[in-house]
Amino acid sequence: MSNQLTIAYHIANKHIAEDIQKNLNPLGYDFTQVMSADGQTIAPQVRNTSDKVLLVISDNFLKSEESMHDLLEVFQDLIRSERVLPVITEGIYKDDITGIYTKKPTTFDRVSDAIQYMNYWQDEYLEIRRKKRELLNSEESTASKEEVLNNKLGVIRNISSDIGEFFRFLRSKEHVAYDAFRANNFAKFFQFIGHNAPSHFVAAPIEEANLEVPIPEPSPVLEAVETAATNVADTADLVEEAPIEIASIPGIDLLESVAATPTLEEDSLNFLPDTTTENPPIETTAAQSEDELMDALDKMFEEDTTEEQAEEVIETIEATTTEEVEEIAEEAETTIEETITNTTQMEEPTILATPQEPTVKEITEEDKLRQIHTMLSLDDVGGAMQEYFAGLEQFPESVNLRYGYATSLIKYNKDFDAARKQLKTLVNYDSENYNAHFLLGEIAELKEDYADAKLEFERVLELHPEHVEAPYRLANVLSNHFEGSEQQAGAWFEKAIARNPENADAHYQYAVLQDEYFDNPDTALAHYQKTIALDEQHPYAHYDMAVLYHGLEDMENAKIAYEQASIINSEVKTPQNDAAFLGVPLEFDLPPEGIIRDDAIEVIEEGENLIVEEEVLEDVEPLAVEEEEFLEEELVLTEDEPAAIIEEVEEEAPVAIPEVEEVAVLKSDIKRLEDLVLKNQNMLMMAQQNLVSLTEEEEIVPEQPRVDKVVVITGATSGIGRATADVFAAAGYRLILTGRRGERLEDIHTYYQENYGSDVLTRTFDVRELDAVKEMVDSLDESWQNIDLLINNAGLAKGFAPIHEGEIDDWEVMIDTNIKGLLYMTRAVSPHMVARGSGQIINVCSSAGHEVYPNGNVYCATKYAVDALTKSMRLDLHKHNIRVSQVSPGHVEETEFALTRFDGDAERAKIYEDFQPLKASDVAETIFFLATRPAHVNIQDVVLFGTQQASNNVLDRSGRA
Repeated sequence: MSNQLTIAYHIANKHIAEDIQKNLNPLGYDFTQVMSADGQTIAPQVRNTSDKVLLVISDNFLKSEESMHDLLEVFQDLIRSERVLPVITEGIYKDDITGIYTKKPTTFDRVSDAIQYMNYWQDEYLEIRRKKRELLNSEESTASKEEVLNNKLGVIRNISSDIGEFFRFLRSKEHVAYDAFRANNFAKFFQFIGHNAPSHFVAAPIEEANLEVPIPEPSPVLEAVETAATNVADTADLVEEAPIEIASIPGIDLLESVAATPTLEEDSLNFLPDTTTENPPIETTAAQSEDELMDALDKMFEEDTTEEQAEEVIETIEATTTEEVEEIAEEAETTIEETITNTTQMEEPTILATPQEPTVKEITEEDKLRQIHTMLSLDDVGGAMQEYFAGLEQFPESVNLRYGYATSLIKYNKDFDAARKQLKTLVNYDSENYNAHFLLGEIAELKEDYADAKLEFERVLELHPEHVEAPYRLANVLSNHFEGSEQQAGAWFEKAIARNPENADAHYQYAVLQDEYFDNPDTALAHYQKTIALDEQHPYAHYDMAVLYHGLEDMENAKIAYEQASIINSEVKTPQNDAAFLGVPLEFDLPPEGIIRDDAIEVIEEGENLIVEEEVLEDVEPLAVEEEEFLEEELVLTEDEPAAIIEEVEEEAPVAIPEVEEVAVLKSDIKRLEDLVLKNQNMLMMAQQNLVSLTEEEEIVPEQPRVDKVVVITGATSGIGRATADVFAAAGYRLILTGRRGERLEDIHTYYQENYGSDVLTRTFDVRELDAVKEMVDSLDESWQNIDLLINNAGLAKGFAPIHEGEIDDWEVMIDTNIKGLLYMTRAVSPHMVARGSGQIINVCSSAGHEVYPNGNVYCATKYAVDALTKSMRLDLHKHNIRVSQVSPGHVEETEFALTRFDGDAERAKIYEDFQPLKASDVAETIFFLATRPAHVNIQDVVLFGTQQASNNVLDRSGRA
């Protein structure tokens, strides 16, 4: 067992850490101190250690942003791996004016203790909101200052939502009060690390000057309340009723702070102050004021409340006068005194058994659910949220409470991240809860994390094969976001329709698949018709059916369907569609002068109508010298001479006029109405501009560099893949870019063409799908088949848990992507390289493929596999003149690595703030260097870190250099 340990604490409790070290260092135990202070957070430092941890928890700690930020999951991991011993000590506070220190006990045994800290963080949130409002109204407001406050709001909101769960885990873990810890000669420490305490060891005397601090006299009001509370506690054992909680008395919370008010942020947790009590309401002159406060709080939950109105409510609450507060305090004291009097006058326990004496009923899970249901029916959302929290404190494994809490977070707070956390916890308790998995799938789909959505919906169908909604949701994800999965999507749409024949969109999407991918017009037509029968105003079905009828040469029904589509959406009605479906001649406004480019238009004769369409010219080259004679003729075009124009063009540049199928033109880029509208606008613009006037003064764009080599990059939509594509595009290489996000690939394609004139192909598919990989390679035309360089970049990390707590689904995603995806791509591309006797493969490995780290288990294993495969591939392929290399970076920012690992949790993914890691462009330039060495040079592996990272487990987190 290692003698290296870590002590984590708040700066106010530094004397505790020093006292522990002073006593245990002589016994051979070395301690690394991790301290929270201004701008220095604990969680990232503790997360990256493999030591056992003494976590010193005090009131200072629980009220410190640097201590609590992102601590929950780190603490859970430490508990699960049995690597933490919580040590509880008092909070220490110094009065800045008097210089006097005070001690504050640290308690968390009851729900009211947790609510106390929750209220504290709610107040902090309101204070930052107030500062933000003042900043926005001041002349000093800047984007950077606003961003700082917004970030702080996010941190505090997360702490507020996590602290209750933190207390639950803390109570579940054995912990020790520091005084007892020390009084027993640190016996719990030796038990924690699995060592026997030395028989001669005795803890050194406490240095009184360090640990004892003077306590000032309390204020008269607080002293009276605290004294009364003590008296109640002392006499509570005389009765069977639960002890009276000071926090439960209406208005008592106003003594310490203004009542915590719900926030307005969409993703915040809303909690009302605890005003429940078993005693009758206190009728006082202050009661009316309290009612007004509660009414004001209730207004905060109205859906149409604006932020300005909410701020007015907050200001109203804050305007509560000192006199009102004192009145409430006096009434509270009176009530406590009466309770004490009544209690002390009670006789021996025999009286407690009389029928008149009420008994305390144990609250069950069903009671709590009924109570919450009643609150929600009365629109008391904040109270319901608080009761959910209290219920989970009492019944942490309750599936119904946790699921209800998650759905309420979504419904009332729009807090999808908090709901996702609750559902993840739920499936830890009940991994076969298909309802939780289904809701996780819906959240993932909403967050555009389609890979996770797919996995969750598949999990639902494993657990509940007859689920009604899951087939439709899975089919929808596959059809729209996983190219090459059309066959699977179609099968799931069939099941979705069988289980819910009234699902209009399932019929429509299935019709599109049959029409566009499987060439089954009869089946497609039947489902388009069913879609319309279920939803006459469906925005797409009428038009798609019109196009399908057109392709079947059923012009009468095509016309009917088109006219109906035009009524539903006027944007469908365009000159081109009128010409195709109604036979209306297409007219153009021609400029008085101009010159026809012989390669810019296509002339189609259909009966007596003339249709002119411009070809899409992806790369318009400057006119060749031999074309100048044609330009000098400078044909004058008028509306009266179309036939003459056509005849003259044909004489100058004869073209073959093929028989044209109009339906192919209409269907070319139409999958959805949005695409249709864009296409129609482009077609109209091209028709109006088909007579292009080119002059000798036309600007000639300088040529970009060109390298006649084809490079395939997987995972090119972000991070290292995108940065690598940038470097090769700028250098003029021909690129085949692959990824799972088609829209991003389209944007990249457009950007490279506009900025580099690049020759780029994009292919949307998942490297985990073997058939999709094969189809991608097999579908390349001859000019793209000679792939010179394959960069196996696609990879990811999912989860950050010890091996006994890991998510099986996360493991499978990593193994399938990082290992099998690399193998599939290599198997599909390398035979062509072998046949040509040339080529290069560069695998993106990781420093995790050379050195493991805590909680990295399966991810590290996949990267070790990449390292082994790279070496083996090199042995197999070097005799075919194929170079095999890899690059192994450490921490890299400008990627989605951390965001993916932590399931989209942006706050938790902020792991690079206290040091400077590599940038994605650094790795990209290294890859480019490997690829551009002379043919006789093969750099086998490059391991690179940022300067502040010595290894996977040794980092300088003192701040960015």
